[in-house]
Amino acid sequence: DIQMTSIEDIKLNCKPHYEPQKISSLSLAIGVDDEDIQDAWNEFYKTKKNRQDTYAECALDEEELDCDSSELFYDLFLKNDAPYSIGNFMETSIGDSNIKTSLWQKITQLGSKEETTRTMEYSHPINAPLAPPSARSRKEQTLIKFSTYGIILETETYVDDVPMVDCFYVKDRIVVAFDQNKKTKVSAYFDIRFVKNTLLRAFIYHTTKSEFIKSFNLFLKHLQTRIASSLEKSTTITTKSPSAGKKEDERIVKVLPSPISSTKIIETREKSKLFVSVLILIAIVL
Repeated sequence: DIQMTSIEDIKLNCKPHYEPQKISSLSLAIGVDDEDIQDAWNEFYKTKKNRQDTYAECALDEEELDCDSSELFYDLFLKNDAPYSIGNFMETSIGDSNIKTSLWQKITQLGSKEETTRTMEYSHPINAPLAPPSARSRKEQTLIKFSTYGIILETETYVDDVPMVDCFYVKDRIVVAFDQNKKTKVSAYFDIRFVKNTLLRAFIYHTTKSEFIKSFNLFLKHLQTRIASSLEKSTTITTKSPSAGKKEDERIVKVLPSPISSTKIIETREKSKLFVSVLILIAIVL
């Protein structure tokens, strides 16, 4: 379960046959219907405190996407065989390799609210003296779908085999909101959490903050580019009927998006420099 100790519980207005109760912002009472889920989502999303108390830094603040449904967003970026997955983004934009992503495992299914988890393991490139060429890293992810109203993706990122980097990990949250006007807004928050004392704390914090903000902005471009590509490829094509002497008959043909795009998300790759900078500093200190 996601721990949100500093966040106030959301009150759920249950139907008469349920006992009134308090719920956490990411869990619901058994037996709730779609209206209850919508109320819980609205309470969570509109309460700014629920998005910022647990996460000290904001990388994206309600950036709009040209995506008209939660189903389309989930299918393109989050489902097990998503064509433009987070793994795809990590490989093409960050330069990560050997990415292994487990299937989503369901934790709870309460009506149309679903909570699932998965693990991503990968190698992150390092370019620094006395450092290995890459570092084993992993992401522990939890996905919560509030019916068609919103999606929350929480991630904890760890690096396993780089000296001095085991003193902290990063937890982030991506919030995707869908409204009746077919507008999609995405926000991203993160927090750098230290588990050991280190003299490099300030340096690690500021460097990590800069790199995560840069990474989230690249991810936003990934979302925008892939959505635009998908919409472009699904544009209707009008063809004329070959029948002579008759009124032209128009047929609408849907062109499905290809899972592999030849269009580059960006012209140049931005590689994360957090661990490079840390190792260089360590080498200088030593």
